[in-house]
Amino acid sequence: MRGLIGGLYIFGLVSSSGMAEAMAGDDGMLHVGGLYIPGVFAPDEEGPYRALYGRLTEQAPVPVRLHYLPVKRATRDFFGKTIDCLYMVSNDERYYQAHGKSYQDFVGSRPFNHLYMRAYSQRAKPAPGNRDALQKMTLASDYGTQQSSLAQQSLPKAQRVLYTSSLGEAFDLLDSGRAGAVLGYSYDVERFMKTEGRQGYHADPGFALLTLSEQFVCWPTEDARTLVEFLNARIAAMKADGSLARDFGFNP
Repeated sequence: MRGLIGGLYIFGLVSSSGMAEAMAGDDGMLHVGGLYIPGVFAPDEEGPYRALYGRLTEQAPVPVRLHYLPVKRATRDFFGKTIDCLYMVSNDERYYQAHGKSYQDFVGSRPFNHLYMRAYSQRAKPAPGNRDALQKMTLASDYGTQQSSLAQQSLPKAQRVLYTSSLGEAFDLLDSGRAGAVLGYSYDVERFMKTEGRQGYHADPGFALLTLSEQFVCWPTEDARTLVEFLNARIAAMKADGSLARDFGFNP
């Protein structure tokens, strides 16, 4: 999709097992659904997204509780008002319209990151530079792309995509010749290549199938507006001092 994490437990970081039984707002807390993606954001894995959540919510003016939820369940619970906010979600209007809403119906923080879905090939071969180059090509991608409705809408029609449980497995398919390119978000792929020592891939920097923001989005309650105002100030300060890029590798 993503050190030690100061302040995560102050506001109740919880395991992937669960949503509280109380409806959103019933217990005086803002319940935040974090999009559980193995290797990107998971309760048993340290990474930039966990660290950033801790940095952003530390000393928040309202109590918040984080729940790791699979993408589809997070979406269902959010639009069903079982949770108050989503973390790592886009402001793309198509996502909200698919659920009978508009982004304007919610209150969202300013983005802390932008993602670019690109097509990766082996460095010895040209990287696909447009959609036409992907036609008749078998593609490989990971769980996050399979679960994202926006990503699915961005794929060429009738495209054959082999989905894997990890980016590593997707690039294994590329190396074996079973796939002609790997679809992945640039942030995730760059982090994968660095941490796994697999540098033999590239993408055309001028071609992105999809560009998404990442931010908090909440139902517009008084507490949520207070939280978003606090988050906006913190995100703006971290963008200004360069820490979003320096400490997390994000592109605000």
